[in-house]
Amino acid sequence: MLNIAIITKTVVPIVSTVKVDERTGSLIREGVPTTLNPWDYAAIELALKLREEYGGKVVAISMAPPFARDVLEDIIGMGVDEAYLVSDRAFAGSDTLATSYILAAAIRYVMPDFDIVLAGQEAADSLTSHVPAQVASFLSVPYLYYIVNIVKIDLVNRIVNVERILEDEDRIEEFKVKLPAVFSVYKKNIILPIRVSRKIEAKINRKVKMITNRELNLEQSRIGLSGSPTRVSKVVNYTLEPRRPAKVEKNSEEFAKWLLEIVQEKLRERQ
Repeated sequence: MLNIAIITKTVVPIVSTVKVDERTGSLIREGVPTTLNPWDYAAIELALKLREEYGGKVVAISMAPPFARDVLEDIIGMGVDEAYLVSDRAFAGSDTLATSYILAAAIRYVMPDFDIVLAGQEAADSLTSHVPAQVASFLSVPYLYYIVNIVKIDLVNRIVNVERILEDEDRIEEFKVKLPAVFSVYKKNIILPIRVSRKIEAKINRKVKMITNRELNLEQSRIGLSGSPTRVSKVVNYTLEPRRPAKVEKNSEEFAKWLLEIVQEKLRERQ
C-alpha cells in the first residue's frame, strides 16, 4: 500500500490576463480566471496508476486563495481520494521558498507517513521548477526531476526504480531511490477526464478540506512576504508590435559582413 501526495497549483491560463502588484511584485489572483496547472495532469495520472497497481491512497495538496476550491473539486473528480486547500492571509506574498516551506508542513500534517510526493515539472505561470526540490529539502528526503516512469516499487525494502529523461540528450536514465521521496513528473500534453458525479459529491459534501496556519502553526518570519527573500525590484509590461521584415539587397558575402558589424556594435554597447 502506498501513501501518495500530489502538489498541485492553480494558475492563470492566459498570459495576457496575468496581473502583478507593482508594489510587491506578487501575482494578483483575485478576480482572475484560473485553472489547474497543465503540467500537473502528468503527476495526477502517475499517482492514480500507482494506486491501481499497488493500492493505497492519493491526496492532492494545493496552496492558493479560497477560490481554488473548484479546481481541487475537479481533481477529486479525476479520481484522487482527498484534496486539501492550504490557504491563509498569512501565506499571501510567499515566494517559492516560503511556499515550499508551507507545503512541506502541510504534507507532514495531512500525510505524515507519506511514501511518494509527486509534482508537475513546473508551473505554467512562473516556470521556476523550484518548489518540488525545495519541498524535498524541507522534508529531508531524496528528489528527482523529469520523471517519465516508475518502473517498480519494492515495498518491503522501500526501494523505487524510476526512469527520468535527459531532455537535451534525449536519453533515459534509471535510478534506484530509497523511499520516501519527492519526484517532479516530466510534462505531457494530456487532460484527464472528470467524473461529474465525483465532483458534485465533493462539492456537496465539502470534500476539499481547508488548512490554515492555525493548524500548521508556522513562524510568521518564515511565511508570506516576511519569509520570502526574493525581492522584485521592477515590473515592466512589454508589448511586442509586429514589424515588417527588413529587405536586404546584398549578396551572401556582403550580408555576412553586414550582420557581423551589427553583432559587434551590439557587443560594444554592452561593454
